[in-house]
Amino acid sequence: MLPYGETWHERKLQRSIDYWRSHGIGLNTCTACSGSGRYDRHGSPACGACDGTGKTRGNLRSVEDAVVCIATLQQMRSQRREAVSCRKS
Repeated sequence: MLPYGETWHERKLQRSIDYWRSHGIGLNTCTACSGSGRYDRHGSPACGACDGTGKTRGNLRSVEDAVVCIATLQQMRSQRREAVSCRKS
């Protein structure tokens, strides 16, 4: 996580970036144990790659991708506000 800024807007932007980096990143089946959580069926220890859960988390998105997502959302919100204000006029 990157250090936070001084103003509320800087901190809000950083929280948004942190959120969008991990948004939509799902769990994948562990390739080391094929999703079983153990290396074999004969009482072996829990899988070290997934800690015995059978799932691993995907890679985080880059900061640049997160910034693009945020910019797109901000643009969509401003267009929606303009459309609503035009209807009210």
